[in-house]
Amino acid sequence: MGRPGTAGATQGAVFHVLPSGVDMADMESAYPRADSIEDFLDAATLREIQNAFIAATDVQIAFYDHLGRPVTRPGDPARFCANLAADADGDGLCRAVEASCRSRPVGPVSLACAGGHSHTAIAIRADHHVLGLLVLGQQCFQPGNIDTAAAARHLGLATGPTLKLAAGAPIAALAELIAALLSRLCYQDMQLRTRIEELGALYGISGLLAGSFDLQQILNEVTRRVGEVMRVKACSLRLFNEDSGELLIKAVYNLSPAYQNKGAVRVAENPVDAAALSGQTVYIEDLPSDPRVRYPQEARREGFRSGLVTGMFFRGRPIGVLRVYTGEKHRFSPFEAGLLRAMAAQAASAIETARLYQEELQAERVRKQILMAGDVQRRMIPAAAPEHPRLTFGTVYQPSLGVGGDFYDFLEFPGGGVGIAIADVVGKGMPAALMMASARSVLRATALGGRRICGTIEQLNRHLSRETLTNEFVTLFYCVIGKSGRWMTYCNAGHNPPLLLRDRQVRSLDDGGMVLGVNRDERYDQRRIRLQPGDVLVLYTDGMTEAEDFQGRQFGTDRLIDSLQRYGDHEAPLVARNILWDVRRFVGLAEQTDDQTMVVVKVR
Repeated sequence: MGRPGTAGATQGAVFHVLPSGVDMADMESAYPRADSIEDFLDAATLREIQNAFIAATDVQIAFYDHLGRPVTRPGDPARFCANLAADADGDGLCRAVEASCRSRPVGPVSLACAGGHSHTAIAIRADHHVLGLLVLGQQCFQPGNIDTAAAARHLGLATGPTLKLAAGAPIAALAELIAALLSRLCYQDMQLRTRIEELGALYGISGLLAGSFDLQQILNEVTRRVGEVMRVKACSLRLFNEDSGELLIKAVYNLSPAYQNKGAVRVAENPVDAAALSGQTVYIEDLPSDPRVRYPQEARREGFRSGLVTGMFFRGRPIGVLRVYTGEKHRFSPFEAGLLRAMAAQAASAIETARLYQEELQAERVRKQILMAGDVQRRMIPAAAPEHPRLTFGTVYQPSLGVGGDFYDFLEFPGGGVGIAIADVVGKGMPAALMMASARSVLRATALGGRRICGTIEQLNRHLSRETLTNEFVTLFYCVIGKSGRWMTYCNAGHNPPLLLRDRQVRSLDDGGMVLGVNRDERYDQRRIRLQPGDVLVLYTDGMTEAEDFQGRQFGTDRLIDSLQRYGDHEAPLVARNILWDVRRFVGLAEQTDDQTMVVVKVR
């Protein structure tokens, strides 16, 4: 950051005027944007300073703005240089002085004019910018050795004499002190304004966190505020797509549709954005000619010259870039770069908050859909077991995600027999639930149509083979117990073998074939066995035996058999309930990760 110069007068320096034809517009485009002294000190205050100085020293001074235009007039034009006070010629001369002041880091510029006077122009600066000039004039008719022909020719005057640049050292020092004090006042005012603007902009963007959660509205508001606060020609905001590696334009301020649609911006092909996403703030002095710029011709057509690019980060993760563009060559100050970074940080927080809010809304909608789907699925599960003179039933159905791929079903046949099915669809959640509904519908339609058990399973397998992907399948156990309750025919299609408890001995029922939905031509076997009073049949899915405790140990088939043997003397509902409690005690507070389904049949 520049410090206002307070060096001593540069006596004897030759002043080079600007070539003819240089006008104010050229001056404004030749240098970075700057404020004028009148933006910080009003003309009345400057006149008071001028009059006090003249009264104390009897030496004329006048103030000029950053482009050499008079802000105050000298108190005594007869004693001051009439050429300097003239609108046309005087302005041209002071603009030339101002240009020379810009090229000097510190110190005044001395010159002699054709009117026979010497002048000292002292720059009033703030933050590297020349805000104005304090011009000190003295009569000086002593012969000197400085040729002022160039100044005279520029002013259209006859060539004047060669004059010595003379100025009283105490008076010049006093003028320099006044200029330095004014520079400091302007600089402090500029700093204060910058801080106020910065805080105001940050407050405005941070206010978005408590306002609308509409993401696009926030993006549009961020680019508008950045563009207006930084007083740039245009601004754009692009969000980073990690999957494609592209920066997708989401919001703009004063950018034409043609520029917005100029082409893809991939981080791997764009060193400017790659640097910004690595944490740098990248300055581009001349967009049309900078080799790092991917679309220079489009920048030229849009009228862009300089640019500043910074990344947006949320908890260390890059989420996008914020760019600003100017229509003239402009070197951004450290304050401007810091302001853009601060606004980008606040914007990133607002954007991510809006994203999280929208994701939460979407998740809530999904949860509601899952709850409704769960209600539908639970209606597919029998609300009550069928009445049978020789059998009692106990059931467990606990989906882990509200909906699941497990199901059991009871089918009542006209002759008094009952069919019992239990199945497990690979996977969890909604896809498994949809496949479960499809398998259940085909099973019921086929079984109630009078087919043999193995024929029913083969028909279901052909259907699932057409509907499933290569990594999808269904395991199923299906049995039919006649009205007498003494005979059971079953087929096990790759399911966990049900357990048959008789006289405290346990037998596994695994005859049948492979899982459903893999090989459409698979043939299945069925087996017929005799049942006895007191037999207990337990049908279950792997969510029961694979339930884990906090140490990762599974409940397992052995513990299931032990529970069955301990509770086998009870009625079927109590057997099911006690086995479930054994599983829950084993698991403790560990999260359930799979559906748990069980059907217990007790033979009377």
